[in-house]
Amino acid sequence: MKFTCTTLRKTDSLTFDDKVSFGDVELAMGRLYYQGASLTREHAEYLIKLDVPHKKKDYLHFKSPSWLTGISDDIEDQYAVDNLNIETCRGINCSESLEVSARVHKTTTMNPLLFRKGEILSMEPCYYREASDIDVIFCERISSYQKTFDLTIVLKDKSIETHSCVDRKRLKDITAWSNANDIGLYQGSADPISMADWKVMFKSDLSWAQIAENMNHIPSDEDEGDVWVPGETDEEVDSDHDFDSDTESDYDYESSDDEPDTKKRKY
Repeated sequence: MKFTCTTLRKTDSLTFDDKVSFGDVELAMGRLYYQGASLTREHAEYLIKLDVPHKKKDYLHFKSPSWLTGISDDIEDQYAVDNLNIETCRGINCSESLEVSARVHKTTTMNPLLFRKGEILSMEPCYYREASDIDVIFCERISSYQKTFDLTIVLKDKSIETHSCVDRKRLKDITAWSNANDIGLYQGSADPISMADWKVMFKSDLSWAQIAENMNHIPSDEDEGDVWVPGETDEEVDSDHDFDSDTESDYDYESSDDEPDTKKRKY
């Protein structure tokens, strides 16, 4: 079967025999992830984590032909979906994953973000992160009047990755995943954390729990001491770290988080 590699922008045969090959190129596959088609997802997908980069790519994303292609009026949609999944499934899948819809880090469109034991991944954006690389998670823009929030991951090397526009109803599920993987997760206020505040946090000797408490603290006249709170940053603090420019992107917080409608047949 021919697959389209969206990473390389090329369509060719993808085979899994004694070795994994795309066309006439053998791939040094490390891990293989599979996500089947559904009535709202017309392609089966693979994400391949390579042991040896191919054309400077560590991850390759592949899409199967659409289950809508070539079906007749006599074939039920679910039957066509099931047949495609039977033909493409390699026995490794993400069915046990927690799936949420998010605007994945460094992307501009919504994609499924999969939380598995010990890892987070997203197929088409070729995003992959092991839980062991994560230091802490902050949930930003949390309030009763906002339907979505931002999931900000702080890695152990102090770099930041933000997945935005996550449905607030999934907060409990993500919290359960973080607890199962021994990762601290804290909720912030209705406002996102500024870059200046991130710099101060990385300089601070406070624990993440203390920082999270200060983030949600409302100052009063009786407060004493030099405890950092958001917005009270030291202008003379200089950064020792590299920060991703996407952290302060102007996200479209009004993006719809509705589930996509069932795919319609193409005639």
